[in-house]
Amino acid sequence: MSLDEFDKLKPKFDPEEMKKIVELLQEWASVHPKRNEPVLIEMGRTWTPQEIYIEVAEKTELGVEILNFLFVQGRRSEEQPSACVKRAVEAHFS
Repeated sequence: MSLDEFDKLKPKFDPEEMKKIVELLQEWASVHPKRNEPVLIEMGRTWTPQEIYIEVAEKTELGVEILNFLFVQGRRSEEQPSACVKRAVEAHFS
């Protein structure tokens, strides 16, 4: 998928869906066994689960890009973005 195609898919954020995603990320960050260790390398630095949660909750540049990715993935799989996050969180702990 080209960047232009990706940009066209960028959704308008549904406030209720965003709330679910933030709650799921908070849960994930709070119980992650390595919550203080990097799990993502992006924008020239590393990010811990807690930092990822904060970025999304505060809708920073990185947080918005993560949300964009989640909403596009939800659209591709024809489900709510929070369902993608929930499945990933559950898979991580099973």
